[in-house]
Amino acid sequence: MPPVSASQLCDRPTTVFSWPRPHPILGQRSTVRVEFVNPFLQAATEVLETELGAEPARGAVSLRMSDSTSQQVTALVRVYGAIAGYVLYSMDDATARSIVARIQGSPCDQLDDVAQSGIGELGNVITGRAATLLAEAGYSSVLAPPQVIVGLGTMISHADERRLVIPLESIAGAIDIEVVLSAAGTPHQQGGVRGGSKPPLTRS
Repeated sequence: MPPVSASQLCDRPTTVFSWPRPHPILGQRSTVRVEFVNPFLQAATEVLETELGAEPARGAVSLRMSDSTSQQVTALVRVYGAIAGYVLYSMDDATARSIVARIQGSPCDQLDDVAQSGIGELGNVITGRAATLLAEAGYSSVLAPPQVIVGLGTMISHADERRLVIPLESIAGAIDIEVVLSAAGTPHQQGGVRGGSKPPLTRS
């Protein structure tokens, strides 16, 4: 299957994922708002379906307190502008290799530089689609190119932050979307970095 570009996805209708009101995890006073989360969820769902040939299933939403990566392979997308923070696409090594193998049409035995580049490119396509959806929702934001981080427990912020975790189960394996976003100028929920500034990245 040939790779899909962000421009090829732009003409798709916007999908509104439904959430209970008030959401049992987001609650009434959370700074992570549904309209911030949906563009990343929709973008990931669309791109994974196109690249892997099957729509991923969404699992139960949860919260996670952490300052580090939670899986072996992570694509980190930083967000600046009307909303700020970051989004993580987290997976284990086997899932990352399975995704790369399905995209390139040949086995991927190790997560070498070429395989990591493939995960980064997948993140780029998801990011491009999410940026389009954010703009359509009225949030002018800049999404930095994804950083691929290999290693469990790599520190990405100076303090524990409350992440909204949305699990997706794809035919290649499980992927967690971890969201730390708020309106610009609003502090994240547990210390950490304030919206509009660049969150630090420290490799262990």
